[in-house]
Amino acid sequence: MPSPPAAQCRDDVLKIDAADWYHRRIKHVAVPVLVVYTVHALVTPGIRSKHLSISGDSGLTMDLKAALPPVMLHAHSIGALSMVCMILVQKELVRSRLYNTLRSPVQYASSMLVHRRLGYAILVACLVMDAAGYAMGHFSAFPSFEVFSAWFALPFAAWLVAIPLTARAGWLRSHRLASNMLLKGCIATPLSRLGGAGLQRLGWATASGYYVGIFGVACAIGLWQVADVVGFVREVRALRGRQDGQESRHASCQLAKRGSTSSEKSR
Repeated sequence: MPSPPAAQCRDDVLKIDAADWYHRRIKHVAVPVLVVYTVHALVTPGIRSKHLSISGDSGLTMDLKAALPPVMLHAHSIGALSMVCMILVQKELVRSRLYNTLRSPVQYASSMLVHRRLGYAILVACLVMDAAGYAMGHFSAFPSFEVFSAWFALPFAAWLVAIPLTARAGWLRSHRLASNMLLKGCIATPLSRLGGAGLQRLGWATASGYYVGIFGVACAIGLWQVADVVGFVREVRALRGRQDGQESRHASCQLAKRGSTSSEKSR
């Protein structure tokens, strides 16, 4: 069992997560849209040739130097789609199982086991998606696409490290922040692809539409990420303020007790 301060921290983090903006606003739109997007991506084949790739999920077009390897393409797609589905389930389970079983140690332990196993599965899917996507960057004929691939893969690589690291260290607030960032990345990626495809359909040059659409949506989601970081900093500062206040009150009580003891002795 966790110590009382650790248990209080766990309870606070789960309570905040259960009532966050995603649960109050975003999921009622994001979840149905992502489910429809995933089903559409699974049933709609793309168009692939030696020098052109048109994705089935969004119609996003890319000029190629050579045909994309089917193994990499399937690994990237399956990893991405499975990761999105598992993250949506994990986010819901954190509220419906972990938060709602806090007062039952046996049920909470069972929920934590599910949480860990699903978390590791998400990390594996993220690794497969990220590695395959980065590897396919070498086949693109777009200018500077390898640089773009590195920048696009970097946040997911950072979350791959941060999420298990913070979990093992017991940094629950940081773990929640990193995990929710990955969730936002999963929301941003389909929107980015749709944005890029939309600009290409409007007559933008293939590469320009691809870059501007994807970076535009990514920047918009980035504002949400920044808002989360600001909230995280405020939360930590408030926690430290409460801890300093408790320490100050404890020190005052100790001084008062010592003063009372000294008075009694002098009598």
